[in-house]
Amino acid sequence: MLRCASITEAQAADRQIWASVADLMSERGWDMDNCLHEFTHIRHDLPGLLQLRPRPAKLPSMPSQPSFQSQQKGKGKGKPSKGKGKSKGKGKVQWLTDVKTKEGQWKQLCMRFQTGNCSLGDSCRFHHSCAYPVNGQACGLDHGALQHQNTTH
Repeated sequence: MLRCASITEAQAADRQIWASVADLMSERGWDMDNCLHEFTHIRHDLPGLLQLRPRPAKLPSMPSQPSFQSQQKGKGKGKPSKGKGKSKGKGKVQWLTDVKTKEGQWKQLCMRFQTGNCSLGDSCRFHHSCAYPVNGQACGLDHGALQHQNTTH
C-alpha cells in the first residue's frame, strides 16, 4: 500500500538538493564531483526525499447493477405517468446494454462506442459492437448504434 513520489515531490527534492549543492560550491569552494559524492554517498538525502509514501485509501465503489436489470420493465422512480404531458424520447429507439458474443458469453456494450466517442480502443473494458435492437437482441456488428441505419446488414 505504498506509492512512489509524485512528479511535484520529485521536483521539490531535486530543487532542494541542487540548492544545497550550490551552497557548497559557492560558500565552501567545493567542486561538482565532491558535492555529488557528498549527497549520494555520505548524506543520503536523496533516498529520504524520494522514499515511498503511503497510498491514500480508496473510496468504496458503488456496486454495479446486474445486466439483467436493464431488461426489466419500468424506470423505478415515482409513480407511472397516466399520459399527461409530452413524452420524452418519442420515436427514439432504446439501445440495449448487453450482447451475446459468438462464444456464447454476455458482454456489456460500450455506450461511448455507440456514439463514436470511445478513444480507448482495445483497452476499453466494454465490448465494442452495435447496441441497436434487432429482433429483441443487440445487432452486435462492428459499428456504433448511430451508424446502424447507414450500414448494410
